[in-house]
This record gives sequence, C-alpha cells and structure tokens, in this order.
Amino acid sequence: MFPEYEVLKFKNYKSFEDYSYISSLKNINVFIGKNNCGKSSCIDVLQSLVDNKISIGNAKVQIDYRMKDKDYG
Repeated sequence: MFPEYEVLKFKNYKSFEDYSYISSLKNINVFIGKNNCGKSSCIDVLQSLVDNKISIGNAKVQIDYRMKDKDYG
C-alpha cells in the first residue's frame, strides 16, 4: 500500500527549480498534462520518497512532505 501523503513539495529536479506542490495523494492517482510538462518527473520524486532516496540520478532533490495526520518530514 502506498503511504498517504497530504502534501508533497519538491524543488531542484529537472524543470522544477522552485518548489512545486502535489497534494491530496491517494492510493490511486492520475497525472494528466501536455507532453513534456513534468508528469514523469513528479512520479520519479514520488518513487524516490517510497524508496527512501535523497537523490534522483545526479540531482540532489529537496523534498518536504506531510503525511496524513503527521508533520513535515
């Protein structure tokens, strides 16, 4: 089961230089957008969180999150 994150914010990954936010994540999520807008990058960030990685490839991504009923990590 995927952890339920209330808010996820990250920066310094690919085209996301400033903080970007993803909120209200559930067990099943759908990312919709135009080509080359960062959908796969968001999934990479989520996967790194699940795998407890602090970097993705050569990028040192800064990730903050709040799980449901908990504080930011």
